Amino acid sequence: MSLCYLYALVRQNTLTLPLDPAPPLVGGANVPLRLTGAGAVAALWSPLEQSTVEPRRRDLLAHTKVLEAAMVQTLVLPVRFGIAVPADDLVKLLARHQAEIDAALERLTGKMEVGLKVEWHLPEVLVKLLDLDPELQRLKQLTARNGGYHERLRFGEMMAAKAQAARALLAQRILTELAPHITATEEKLISVSAENLVLDAAFLLDTARLPDFERALEVLDAALANDPTVGNPLAFKLVAPVPPFTFASLRLE
Repeated sequence: MSLCYLYALVRQNTLTLPLDPAPPLVGGANVPLRLTGAGAVAALWSPLEQSTVEPRRRDLLAHTKVLEAAMVQTLVLPVRFGIAVPADDLVKLLARHQAEIDAALERLTGKMEVGLKVEWHLPEVLVKLLDLDPELQRLKQLTARNGGYHERLRFGEMMAAKAQAARALLAQRILTELAPHITATEEKLISVSAENLVLDAAFLLDTARLPDFERALEVLDAALANDPTVGNPLAFKLVAPVPPFTFASLRLE
């Protein structure tokens, strides 16, 4: 059975193939990308030899590279990684979901997704938190003089709790300051091991407002650099634009 591996959905006649430069394809296929349309929408796909696609780094990267190359020409509605449909069913699938696809594309028209990560240096933050908290200072002195295992554990837990609270307040401040410039926000869960990560978020904003968003980041960065409660300069890492996976909620069945 011939399979079509799906990358994205686009409006009909808005994307020209081949993409330049030609991106790598999922599965390492040495075949050209293809477009299949139905009504006002079209699917960007490539032939797939195997029946399933494992989430290997090479293929995950290839999927993203195809989307990024297509985004240079037109608005794309990304299809999540690993979706393949029988070739005989593709046109029927597009026709069945044409209205939903068109509505999803309309919601993203004139908008872009950007990713933002904000990092701090936790050891410096802990020093600042200690400097600003007399109770923590007292407990540290007591622990240093005659504290056993449980006292040291309690002090460590208190420091961790203070750092977590400070991180949450800082993340909320950043989101609040940026809110006037964005349409939607999706804050991502931060793992316990990512101790230097303050915020990991995706934003949907009007494409024309990207310069305003970037200026707002610069102003915020400068303000926080002079804030004695932050502890150390923050690192703002903005990636824009990125394929709008976060805000593309369409499911094809």
